[in-house]
Amino acid sequence: MDFGADPGSFRAREYGHKITSADSILKIIENAAHVAQAWGAPVFGFSQSWDVRKYDPHDPFSPTGWVGTAIGFIGREIKYDTTLTAQADIDFCLRCLLKKRHIFIDQRYAFICKRFTNAGGSAGIRTAAEHEAQVRKVLDRWGRWASFRKAKSTIRLNAKVPRRQALTF
Repeated sequence: MDFGADPGSFRAREYGHKITSADSILKIIENAAHVAQAWGAPVFGFSQSWDVRKYDPHDPFSPTGWVGTAIGFIGREIKYDTTLTAQADIDFCLRCLLKKRHIFIDQRYAFICKRFTNAGGSAGIRTAAEHEAQVRKVLDRWGRWASFRKAKSTIRLNAKVPRRQALTF
């Protein structure tokens, strides 16, 4: 499991409870790894949002999207683009979706972290202009399968790969 940002805390999204037991967190991560491996997913992770209002208990897992902060890898068949200093996690998840058609996101849990404010990681080489250039590179590479919007202090990039049939009644 790779932590792309400083995971400040881990939460159960249904009730917003903070999980502090290292043993419990390890069991949750191991369970997600076992499910992802059994399902044939090349990457797994957890929700990007801990907001309990956005959690749907009828949809606890997702086969599409992207994972960041804490990323689990199953195998080494698909490679990261090491030229990307930002958004490499989104690019990697899109590569996995292209090749394997699914990833595993356990939406019941979320690592909470501060983004783009840490002293470590890519902070020494990441500027606002460089970040925007990296977002543009990912958007140019993936076209309609990726989108972005400006948020409070950053640019949010989204992977848009539907994998469910629309139901009509």
